[in-house]
Amino acid sequence: IDHPMPRMRLSAAGQRTSMDGLPQIGGHYVLAFLQGFLDPRAACTLAVTPVDLYPPEQYDFVTGMMDPGDRLGLFSSARYFHQHEEAHRSSVVDIDGDSRELGLGAGFPQTPSVRSRRLELSKIFAKLLCRESLKLCGAKECHLLHCLMNPLPETDGQVLPEAIAHVPFSLCCICLRKLQWLTQADLLDRYARLPPVINSWFFEETQWLWERMVQVGMPTAVCLSIPEPTGSKFKFGLPKRRNGKKPEDGEDGDF
Repeated sequence: IDHPMPRMRLSAAGQRTSMDGLPQIGGHYVLAFLQGFLDPRAACTLAVTPVDLYPPEQYDFVTGMMDPGDRLGLFSSARYFHQHEEAHRSSVVDIDGDSRELGLGAGFPQTPSVRSRRLELSKIFAKLLCRESLKLCGAKECHLLHCLMNPLPETDGQVLPEAIAHVPFSLCCICLRKLQWLTQADLLDRYARLPPVINSWFFEETQWLWERMVQVGMPTAVCLSIPEPTGSKFKFGLPKRRNGKKPEDGEDGDF
């Protein structure tokens, strides 16, 4: 959306308090509000809020709601790590915006700093938004190969919101073909564009991408246009001339 959106009043969003004391808004009210601002040119529209959401019936809260007909999704970060924070609430005191551990026994999990928790949540939402974008465009969960679209693992018989951290930030060959069909984008060009975007948060995936690009015989026109992206040891480009001469036959050129 290339224009500012008007604010939605909390009273119009059905503000209430959850059974465990969190302020909430009705996800279905927000989805109805966002429908008036959809761009028909967009493949899908995603909205993110820090406020807890509740559905029209059955559940006390949800971490997200979608309208497949309009390819519209709404997701909340309020419940991520919520159970972990509840376990520490009686033993942690906040000082200057950071969390410090009080005297706890050995083996008790330590509360991470605000900065590390924020980074972890950012990585989770990067995976979540990529995964849900594909779902809104028609892709389903993948049960065949190790993939971002795998079903989320259960913990003690339930699926926690942060369970998405355990799935890889990559697509299998089958889901890549689905992505190519949906977007009509060149998959090799996608490989070339991804590393500068994900390098700071997903280093292992970036390293795998460079290795895969070498295996499939890249470079392509896109990666030739990116000089030494992310400082990788894999430097793509055309052979340089030596003293104004082209490399001779059988002689390796500098890349």
